[in-house]
Order: sequence, then C-alpha cells, then structure tokens
Amino acid sequence: MSCKCFCKIAWGIYLNIFFHLLFSFYWFCCIYYLEIMYGFFLYFIAFFVVYNLFQLYVETLQRHSSIKILEIYTSCYRASCTQTSGSEIDIYFGTSAPTQ
Repeated sequence: MSCKCFCKIAWGIYLNIFFHLLFSFYWFCCIYYLEIMYGFFLYFIAFFVVYNLFQLYVETLQRHSSIKILEIYTSCYRASCTQTSGSEIDIYFGTSAPTQ
C-alpha cells in the first residue's frame, strides 16, 4: 500500500477537525502519520482518564452499598439476638432458629 493511500485511509478513520487544521500539511506523509499517532495518543489518554473515573465511581457505589447492606445485616442480626428461648440465644442465618 502506498504512503499516500495509507494516509488517506488513516485520515478518513481519524475524524478530528482540530488536528486536521493544526497539521494541514497534505504533502508530507510523515506529518499525517505523526498527526494520527498524536491523535490516537490523546484519545488513549482521554479513554484512560474516563475509564479510571468510571472505576472510581463504581468502587464508591460498591463501598456505600456494601456499608448499607452491612448495616441492614447487623440490624437484622441484633433484632434476632433479642429473641431468646429460655436462657440461650438461637440464631440461624440472622433469624431466630426454629425451636422444636
């Protein structure tokens, strides 16, 4: 594949107006190549930042939801501990165990 053909195909995939205006030297294939690599590098950085922010958001949601689940579990556990049969406490998975 010729350099000119490669640059036209890569430019068609690239689709970035700002870098097209910034590096509008159509007669140098190396400028096209550097422009495309620089653009993909910036897209990679942007994707990396957005992905890390999304991971942080998901971890924050998981942390808060797990705290709420833990609070619900401990409140159910305490409620079941108050139900006694005689002098012992029967607990079966957070609820009172059936006495026979």
